[in-house]
Amino acid sequence: MNHPGWYKLIWLESIGGTPSPDVIKILHIPSQGFTDGIMKASKNGITKEKALSVGNILTCYLHGELCIWINNRSL
Repeated sequence: MNHPGWYKLIWLESIGGTPSPDVIKILHIPSQGFTDGIMKASKNGITKEKALSVGNILTCYLHGELCIWINNRSL
């Protein structure tokens, strides 16, 4: 948080180009683990599709909250 510009640069600024298929696989590894964790945490067991949806909602919420906080717009 000493350098909030890094977060903005990493998440909000497009650098263009198309990553290779190998890079795309590597980038999906953390979200696969997150999805698996959500599925394990569910008491009733949920489908992978539902776990992906929950993971996306949580990730988007966290990203939004961080952007608000970095821009000093939080309450």
